[in-house]
Amino acid sequence: MNLILIVDDEKEICLLLSAILRGMGYSTIQANSLKEANGLIEDRKPELMFLDIHLPDGNGLDHVPQFQSINTDLSIVMMSAFDTPEMRHQAVGYGVHDFLSKPFTLTQVSSVVSSLFHT
Repeated sequence: MNLILIVDDEKEICLLLSAILRGMGYSTIQANSLKEANGLIEDRKPELMFLDIHLPDGNGLDHVPQFQSINTDLSIVMMSAFDTPEMRHQAVGYGVHDFLSKPFTLTQVSSVVSSLFHT
């Protein structure tokens, strides 16, 4: 079963996204900071990470290269309520799989995950 890490400082977003993904048959784990995410990437080796940009201990986008160096098989989907064309361009440059603007829909989440896991 595919393991998905959700990283967002808003616990409600983590719970909502986790419920959606579990409903689709995936296993999820959650982190509310970059530090927590780092430990989970090392220990649990998720295949996909939904990563918020604005986190209490830094900018999620700035940590993408570090996360990818820890787990080279990790696909990343950025999330933000305040995305800009510059952020999207930087994300593409880092090899991020996709970018979801908040609020996102069930259809958007399903489409992103299906494209990665070919379901």
